[in-house]
Amino acid sequence: GTDAISYSDDLFHLQLRAGSLEAKAVGTEAKSGKGCKIPVAVGKTSVVYHHRSPLESGDLWLASLPLDGPSDSNKEARLTTTMPLSLKRKLVAPKEVTILNEFAPGCA
Repeated sequence: GTDAISYSDDLFHLQLRAGSLEAKAVGTEAKSGKGCKIPVAVGKTSVVYHHRSPLESGDLWLASLPLDGPSDSNKEARLTTTMPLSLKRKLVAPKEVTILNEFAPGCA
């Protein structure tokens, strides 16, 4: 496969181990989709975040943190639904466009 690079919003779980910082993607795109994700609360095994996009007015979501050992990994659930259905039906999905930049890391 190719080494695709994306500048879209995602959440990362940071852990300091043996003097080095390890970052693992939380993997929120599966259910909530692409968009802006803002962490609201972080627990030992999960994170609550606010998600909004061109198709979503903004709701709270719960996602599992990528932990070592047994966990409820890939658990993700919508906690609130605030967009009225009448508005949601009027929104049109934007066309996704990729613009390559030879000066950006990983795009050459």
